[in-house]
Amino acid sequence: MHAYAYYLHCAILVKCEPSGYHRPAMNRSKRSTRRPPALVLFPSCVCGTLKMVSRAATQLYDEILRPCGLRATQLSILATISRLRQSSLVQLTQVLIMDQTTLTRGLKVLERDGLLERVPHPDRRVKLLRVSPRGTKVLQAGLRLWKVGQHAVVEDLGGMTSWRKTQQQLSRLLTVLRTGPAASLRNSQAAQDNSRRQ
Repeated sequence: MHAYAYYLHCAILVKCEPSGYHRPAMNRSKRSTRRPPALVLFPSCVCGTLKMVSRAATQLYDEILRPCGLRATQLSILATISRLRQSSLVQLTQVLIMDQTTLTRGLKVLERDGLLERVPHPDRRVKLLRVSPRGTKVLQAGLRLWKVGQHAVVEDLGGMTSWRKTQQQLSRLLTVLRTGPAASLRNSQAAQDNSRRQ
């Protein structure tokens, strides 16, 4: 098993720390006080399962990208803006499915580090950004590292065909969560909250 994929496997099961592939063993007294992983407490919970896998994947890719100075979320933001050539805050929140506060904080860091630059816009209220020349170099370095980790994980999942099937299921789940009948529960809850405030 490839080292990166092995780390991902361990992280899902035992929440390995991102600083290394193996977490030091704990004595029984300490181990007994730790809370069980979410998958043990709620094995069928969609949210809990996805969050645990997401955290493990983020930790893994953050480690892979460490040499270029980017985190997984930052690489995603840079790659998205590069693909769009330039983008506004509103457009990015829709494409990346990120809340505006979190995205704004991430954009400020990338802009501060000289990886993003402002694009003049007639409407000063519109924040239009593009990847700077320095950001392009860092993005290219990050994508090279990403490809190494991506290949290792995909291979251990059974190859690209297996990953495509998993990806299709996740895409379907994303659609269900955003537009399916279950999504109406969020709207009805929001309506109830508003009525209570009134």
